[in-house]
Parts: sequence; structure tokens; C-alpha cells
Amino acid sequence: MSTTEYWTLDRIATTNNVTVTLGWTANSGGVDNLTDLTVARWDVSSSIWRDQGNGGTTGNKTAGTIVSSGTVNAFSPFTLASTTSNNPLPVSLVSFEAIPDQQNNEVHLTWETSSELNNDFFTIEKTIDLETYQEVAIVTGNGTTNDYNSYSTKDLNPSSGLSYYRLKQTDYNGDFKYYDLKKIEFEYDNLLSNNEIVVYPNPNLGDMVYLQIPQNNFEN
Repeated sequence: MSTTEYWTLDRIATTNNVTVTLGWTANSGGVDNLTDLTVARWDVSSSIWRDQGNGGTTGNKTAGTIVSSGTVNAFSPFTLASTTSNNPLPVSLVSFEAIPDQQNNEVHLTWETSSELNNDFFTIEKTIDLETYQEVAIVTGNGTTNDYNSYSTKDLNPSSGLSYYRLKQTDYNGDFKYYDLKKIEFEYDNLLSNNEIVVYPNPNLGDMVYLQIPQNNFEN
């Protein structure tokens, strides 16, 4: 599936079923095999992408169009896709998860890609206020590949309460893209065991730090 662009189409003046034509340019990224290219539609009721086929293409790898192989009777977001590992459009992220491990006081961060194009590295970033982000880890990418790849790292210094993680992907030329935030919550008492006072974020890359003090410290 293309992660670069999509089009939301709807019927407003007719009930006719129609074919759908999508176009691409050099900015769409990764079109290298017109035969395997296809039109995809997001099925809202099933929450999956449906293959609407390839009814013909025009142009070349740099710019062109593709039409669905048949008429479409449901309307929603449409995008370019590929029926094979050709047409890497650019890094295709399959999943990104942030899973708290309360027992070990860490967050497990995992993600998978189905293809990559000129992918230099990934960066995991964290925020507690949705304004200031700090770097958690950098993981080397796999350049250009049409294979599935799994990645993982850990945040060994999680923040108490709510925090948010995001995945940043950077190309060899310095271009980068952010993916959706993942929210997690650590139990307050778990991080404040043994009457510890917690200072976060750590390391601090901004102008503000936070103190969390166990309640029983105020009772002494």
C-alpha cells in the first residue's frame, strides 16, 4: 500500500457505478512495475484494503495513471498498491507497537515493514506533553528491500503515567516521515516503589523537568 497519498472519493449526484482512475508522479515514490500496480479501496465496514484491480495504465514509472479493472459500487479512500513486492511505495509500515512491561519497568517497541526504499534508519521518540519529544533509540534500516523486516528496541527509562511514542523513518538523502503516535500508561505505584522520587524526562533535552514524589513522603 502507498503511504504517500490517498484520495477520498464519494458519489453525490448519481447512483451509477463507475471505474476509478488514479495518477502518480515522481513524488508518489517507488512505482517501478506498471503491470503489478493496482487500485486499492479502504473497506470501512471490514477495516481492510480491497483490491480493485488494474484495468490498464498510461505513462511510465515517473508519471501515469491506472484505472480499476471494473466498476466500483462503494466509495471511501483509494490509493495505489501493488500485487507483488514490486513498486515499493516507499517504506510500507505493517505495524508499530509500544507495549509496557510493568514488571521490568521498560517499554517494548516493535515494528514491521513489508518493503523499504532508500531507508537509512528509524528513530523512536517519546513525549509526555505532545509538544517536547526526546530521542529513545536509533535503529538502522535495511536500505531498499522487498522483504518483510521486523525491528525492536526498548525504552529502559519509561515515564510514569501517560506517555506517547512515535516512529520516524529517515532516507539516505535526509528526507523523513513520522508515523502515528502510540499511547501507553505506566502504573504510578510501580515506578515509585521503595519511596523513590522520579525525575523525568531523563535525559532532559528541553527546558522543563518533572518530579513525582510518593504520597507517603508527605506524611513524614
